[in-house]
Amino acid sequence: MIVLPKKETNHGSKGRKLLQAGLPEGHDDSDLTDQIVSLLGRGEKIEAVKLYRDQSGCGLKEAKEAVERIGEQNGFRSSSGTGCLGVVLLGIVVAFGLLS
Repeated sequence: MIVLPKKETNHGSKGRKLLQAGLPEGHDDSDLTDQIVSLLGRGEKIEAVKLYRDQSGCGLKEAKEAVERIGEQNGFRSSSGTGCLGVVLLGIVVAFGLLS
């Protein structure tokens, strides 16, 4: 696997940053950053990853990582690794309910 260096760019007064790994040369990334931040603000992380993939042509893993970094740089917490916890806790509660 070839890993390209990632560049960060600061965009004016908003201070939003976009990792440009995989973006086409000369691509205006401020609009893409705004769109990704907007999607993340509405809880649409999957759509943000799809958008990044469409614009950059990179793979799913790279797009997910880039969107998470963009989110973190703009005040969003990454929630990766906690998706199953709610299901496990629900299963425990249901199991205890059935045993009672």
